[in-house]
Amino acid sequence: MRAIAPFVLMMGILGASEARAEDPVSGFSTEGTGILAGEVTSEAGEPLSGVTVVATTPDGEVTTVTDAKGKYRMDLGPALGAKFVFVRRRARINGHTTRTATEDGEEFFDILEADKPKVMPRPQTGTNVVPQYSQAARDADVWARAWLILDVDDSGRVGKLKLVNRPGYGLDEIAVREAFKLRFAPAQNRAGKPMRALVLWTYEWPSYWWMIDNKFVPGFLPDKIADVPCKGTLSSQRRLRDCSQADVAKAHEVEWINAPSLPELSPRSVAAVTAPAPERWYHDHVGWVVSGTGAVLVGMGVYLVISGYQQEADADELVDNPVEAEIRRHSAAERKRDGWLVGGFGAAALGVGITRLVLHSDGATSSVAVAGRF
Repeated sequence: MRAIAPFVLMMGILGASEARAEDPVSGFSTEGTGILAGEVTSEAGEPLSGVTVVATTPDGEVTTVTDAKGKYRMDLGPALGAKFVFVRRRARINGHTTRTATEDGEEFFDILEADKPKVMPRPQTGTNVVPQYSQAARDADVWARAWLILDVDDSGRVGKLKLVNRPGYGLDEIAVREAFKLRFAPAQNRAGKPMRALVLWTYEWPSYWWMIDNKFVPGFLPDKIADVPCKGTLSSQRRLRDCSQADVAKAHEVEWINAPSLPELSPRSVAAVTAPAPERWYHDHVGWVVSGTGAVLVGMGVYLVISGYQQEADADELVDNPVEAEIRRHSAAERKRDGWLVGGFGAAALGVGITRLVLHSDGATSSVAVAGRF
């Protein structure tokens, strides 16, 4: 008997995704070949007829439809390797294949079967977290989403993963890094023992400047995203949400990424690592405000110094009125002094603001394009 790792959809967003009623995915992974037979039922165990069952194999995609009793049967072909079998709905799906094997010269049948765990993995960290933004994502002001298949072992750690939908804009590496930090309460079989399972997970990055314009902390998904139209819909809004679904049908074409060597972290530590820091948002805004104030003060200082020199030049021309000339020279000296003081304070503030932006940025260099949007 060989184990097959079942999976169902475990969303990276809860409140917002429920409001949008995203289609869940239920299924399993198998290395079996030949005929696969199984059943699709509701969570309550009632047979589901007319449900499309999809299997992705190295030779291509295979589909079939369940009969009146919820039964299905399909040919996975002879190709070796992992296949993903799934339905796009919340359901229970099982399956089994048989194959002929030889051991010690004796031929026998090896049965591969899968059923949904009694308890699926439960994330031990928040599911409304937005990972950090790359500078490219900020500059492009795009809405992006990543879909990953996580192989969660019986201790609740992510051992390997597939990035089935790439978000681009420098966010691929961030999604992979944050996914490996996730910790779960492991799945349980019908005997209540921990078991391995696959989890379909998503990370969503709303448009950074949409978050800022609406005064949302960039590290957390607001409920308001449910009101944003999806890309591809007829909408006059400039910023449209990425509502793409996981491309599970092509999962077998995506290479597994193995977990790096990470120290064991407690759920509290993992939450601290994976949760976006509101401090980053705070320091970012303080940096822009201080830098902007400094730039204004520098401009005022330059104006005062230049106008002081101009006033001094005007005084030199008043040869017939020495009293008025002296008054203007005194005023010009005060202007130049004030200009240098204001400009000096402005330059210091500008330096502090830029330093704060650099020290508390997400690791990417701030650009003129970003500054221009503020």
